[in-house]
Amino acid sequence: MLQSRLFMNLKGIGISFIPRYFFQINLNKIFNEILKYNTKELENIQTRVKYYNKINQFFTPAKKEKIGKFSFKKTSYTFDAYEISKYFKDGFLRDKDFNDIRHTFKNPTICKSRPLEDNNKNNILLKLNKNRHFCFLKDDINYENKKDIAIFRGAVYQEHRKNFFHSYFNKTFCDIGDTSKQPNQWKKSFLSKKEQMKYKFIISLEGNDVASNLKWAMNSNSLVLAPKMTCETWFMEGSLKPN
Repeated sequence: MLQSRLFMNLKGIGISFIPRYFFQINLNKIFNEILKYNTKELENIQTRVKYYNKINQFFTPAKKEKIGKFSFKKTSYTFDAYEISKYFKDGFLRDKDFNDIRHTFKNPTICKSRPLEDNNKNNILLKLNKNRHFCFLKDDINYENKKDIAIFRGAVYQEHRKNFFHSYFNKTFCDIGDTSKQPNQWKKSFLSKKEQMKYKFIISLEGNDVASNLKWAMNSNSLVLAPKMTCETWFMEGSLKPN
């Protein structure tokens, strides 16, 4: 469920003031609890870990930033990463990039996203910016009772979104609108996630990296329509199969 930015910041700041020692002494207990899972659950965890982190050899981080260092920049990313890093020794090193990523790194780097290509192993995925990307709502409307057209609302800055709007804005089988602050011929009013769930088809278009609406839309009773994806996150977009 989406939480307010104020609550997210207060919670993150509060946790950051708790000495990391109290989290670190529980790390072995957490691992021991995981080892009690059944074989299928452990195999599933292993599969996901290997998916997010494709590196199998030792390496030395290039920037050598200590994970115990806490920054109040990019707070949603920082707080999400801290939920994991707080359990490990302060002196451990990492490289990170808390931005929308469409390129591959030269060195192993913790990040939110990576391009869907063969040489993307240096982009190590972590579940970041959760408050925006991993917001799931309950859909109480059956598919057959929804409006029989496709819906899209979002900011139209990127060229691929502009091309989509040039082709489909006036079509009767869809209701698409630009909700950004820039003036153009595509402007339409904002629609909440709940309002968009009233439609049978939800269009999902990538933004700076992945489409931010993909997760909640796939959790709805609507059918998601999306072009071939070029980026992925912790949601494992690269494992989705067409049709």
